[in-house]
Amino acid sequence: MKAILNNAIILLAIILMMSCSNNLNIFNEYKNIPALKCKEKDIPVLKSIALNAGVSLKKLMVYDGAEFFYKEYGNTKNGIFLNSNGDIIALRLRNTKFNNLKLLSTLSELERIDLSNNRISKIEGLDNLHKLKNLNLSHNKILKIEGLNNLHNLKILDLSYNGISKLEGLDNLHKLRGLILTENNITILEIENLELLELFCIASNKISGAVNFKDLNKLKVLLIYSNKIDAIDFNGLKNLREVMARHNNISEIRNIKNSSKLASLDIYGNPIYDIEGIESLKKLKIFYIGMEYNYDYAKASPLIEKLKKMEIKVITAPDFFVEPDPKIFE
Repeated sequence: MKAILNNAIILLAIILMMSCSNNLNIFNEYKNIPALKCKEKDIPVLKSIALNAGVSLKKLMVYDGAEFFYKEYGNTKNGIFLNSNGDIIALRLRNTKFNNLKLLSTLSELERIDLSNNRISKIEGLDNLHKLKNLNLSHNKILKIEGLNNLHNLKILDLSYNGISKLEGLDNLHKLRGLILTENNITILEIENLELLELFCIASNKISGAVNFKDLNKLKVLLIYSNKIDAIDFNGLKNLREVMARHNNISEIRNIKNSSKLASLDIYGNPIYDIEGIESLKKLKIFYIGMEYNYDYAKASPLIEKLKKMEIKVITAPDFFVEPDPKIFE
């Protein structure tokens, strides 16, 4: 009986040792993963996100605070950003296989998300992210703007380089200040209820005819280049600073005198030769005009000479340009 008891004790000791060894292996496997500095409840979520994205959880960097979210924007590694309480307040996962936004549904403290260059086809699962301020879903496979109704604090939305064909699903975004929709398939420009919008980029779409932005009286930067627009009405755009409308089919600009704060106007690549009221723009400093081919510079010379007398820099050739960084509207 004593021998049986001793054997049982030895067997139990072996089992305990094996158990401890397994636990130790598990500990050793995860102890150096920076991402696991977050709250314990978020760890399973992060594992699911990493699995969906096809990235190693061990390589998911951790940053203290969100101040580095934009630092070295093009080179910063994928990772999570934590506040002092260990809450995940920002997430960046670029150029992965990620395709399921619903995995983020419990991360209610998120303020910034960058999931550009992924495989997302639908905007969903964001209803609980009431603190979200910045959402970048550019370079994905999204065909429809939806699932944003509860994001009442959203300030920057980047849906560029997708397959969106209609402006919709934005009505509840009353705090939105920057909207970027470059390289989509939008044909009609209808936008309402975005009274605080300061940056609007809808370049390289399929918009045609005459356009106006009368409800966007806070707008400062308007980027509508590479469409099929033939006329622009500046009525209501009293805070506008910069317009880039090159490579359209614009032959008429209306009510430009209403935009008295305009400093830069780029209409290069359009068959336009005169702009009524432009002499009233005392803050205008840079003006682009002309076309690569079939432009009658002699016909435009009265306008060009008038602008030069106003000490405006007139550029009549293609020039390198840089779109404003959305972070300036943070």
